[in-house]
Formats: sequence, structure tokens, C-alpha cells
Amino acid sequence: MSTTTIYHPAITLRKIITNTWMSQQEVALRLNMSEKHLSEILNEKKSITPETALKLEQVFWWKASFWINLQSKYDEMEARAEMEDKKKSQIVLLDKFKDCYKDLVLLGYCKKTNNKEEKVSELLSFFGVSSLFNVWPVSQVAFRKSAKHFVSNESIAAWLRIWEKRSETVEVNKFNSEILRSNLETIRNITQDISSFWNNLIEIWKICWIKFVFSTKFTHAPINWATRWIDGVPVVQLSDRRKSYDTIIFTLFHELWHVLLHSGESFLDEHVWTLTTEIKEMEADRFAQESVIPSKFSFEQRFQEITKNEKSIIDFAKEVWVDVSAIVGRIQKELNDYRFMYHLLKKVEMH
Repeated sequence: MSTTTIYHPAITLRKIITNTWMSQQEVALRLNMSEKHLSEILNEKKSITPETALKLEQVFWWKASFWINLQSKYDEMEARAEMEDKKKSQIVLLDKFKDCYKDLVLLGYCKKTNNKEEKVSELLSFFGVSSLFNVWPVSQVAFRKSAKHFVSNESIAAWLRIWEKRSETVEVNKFNSEILRSNLETIRNITQDISSFWNNLIEIWKICWIKFVFSTKFTHAPINWATRWIDGVPVVQLSDRRKSYDTIIFTLFHELWHVLLHSGESFLDEHVWTLTTEIKEMEADRFAQESVIPSKFSFEQRFQEITKNEKSIIDFAKEVWVDVSAIVGRIQKELNDYRFMYHLLKKVEMH
């Protein structure tokens, strides 16, 4: 590695010694070090340590801080030069980050450039890592729907990184599960009015001391919602990948279950780490199902009656006191027919 523009403090020391009457042997004696050690310093093979700097101050009257600063600046420049070399070695990884880099440029997190080294620098800065090899290893996560989606681990990592960055700007108190439990019915009630749903939901998050983060979907990152704990506070992240209101309502309660029952654990929509995690996902699904359409309304027993026609579905939604989208979504799942009464499903515009 070339260091032609980086000056080792030994250059200054050699000049000082040359301008004195002392030999190298004499200088070594005065510094109380071996001639070999001094020679290694003068030949830029050894660094000037704080201890050596103090000795030089005694012999040549140049302050120890002078030598320490020279060495520190040299070491920093050496480290930066080495870092630049390492960046070049990471260019081979850029193809994996191709899709997410385009999305990051569109969102303003990275600058548009054709320079590969600049792209590496932009990605390192965005992810807050010293090497792209250290980006969160989502490749270790199994996907429930990997057969249906091409998945970019790097895009998922980028989506999650936005989660971290944006959550830092959201101020909430320390999470209290009892406050959340006491507001579950309120949360369910606000789902009835799609026009004010988002504003009301954000206010509820604040009351329940949950951080809520919205971030645009990423190419090849098939995630709708995710729950993660940062410094003891639950952070729920939503993408605009799916805008169907029934999906949003169901997934909302699914994530709330994770917040309530799985404190400190992180869950990504459509991911499964272990059998234990899968069981927890199933528990969250059951909680969401019960929250949206409580069993006391006998949905399964009255299925034929409810699905008789459009009016019967709307009437049941009013009875359950939930938006009709939630009822249609549940019926579609039971029938495995996602065209059934599709016109009744509402879409949510996210901001």
C-alpha cells in the first residue's frame, strides 16, 4: 500500500538527530532504549508510543504531545488508506445490493452515482457498518413464502435499517403492557373508520408507548409489518406493500400480540426462524382472528348465513362492529377464493 503522502514521525526525528552532534548510539543511550529499537523507529518499522514521546521530550525539548499528534495523524491516515483498499475489495458485493441501492436513491438515503467505490461508501454509511459483509445476515432466516417470491436479503436489511433510523426520531416513554391491554378495545374501535384510521392509530401508539414507523416497500423485500424491540421499547414497522384494509387490520393485531406476549423478541412478517417461532406466529394469528371477529359472534357456525349475499355480509360487519373489509377478507381466506366480494374490500393510502 502506497503511503507517499503520509509522513511517519520518524522523518522528523531523523532530521532532528541529524542537526545534533549526537550519534544514533548516543541518542539510544539517552532515551534508555536499545539501538535496535531506535533503529526500527527511525526506519518507520515501529511507532512512537506515548512512553517514547515522553522520553523524546526530555532529550530534545519537543513536547510529548507533538510526537503523539504526529504519530496519531499518521496512524489515522494509514487506517483510512487501508479502509479505502478494503472498500475496493467490497465492490464485488454491489450486485447483491443493486435493487436496494436503487430504492435507497429514490428515498434519498443514498446519492445517485455510477462510481462503484462511492456506492460502497454510501452503503457503508447508510447501514452504519465498516464492511458490507457485516450487514445483518438475513440469509439465515427462512421464508414461509420463498417459493412465491424472489427475496433479496440486502433489500430486507435496508428496509429494517430505515426502521432503526426513523425510530430514533420518535419519542415515547418506557413501554407498559398493561396500558396497551387496556387500549385494545379502543384500537379495535378505530378500525371502523378508514378515513381517520391512521391518525387515530398514531395517537394510540403514543398512548401505549409504542414506536410506529412507516417506510416504503423495497423491491424483493416481501414484508408487510415487523415488530422489533430497541432499548426496551417496541417498534412496529409497516410497509405499503399491501394496502388492503382487511390485511392491515388483521396484521395490526397480529403484531400487537407479539408486543404483548413476546417482549424483547423480533418478528418479521413471513419469516420463520425455528419451530418455536412458527408456533408463536400461529398464536399471534389466533389472537388477531379473535380480536377482529370475536368468537362470540359465531362466525364459523353462521358462515352459510353470513355469506348468503352482499347485504348479509354488510349486516354482519355492523353486528360485529368492524369494517366490512375485515369480514370479506376472512371469508375469502375460508373459501380460498380471493375474488369473492372483492369490490367490498377497501384500500388504504399510506403516508
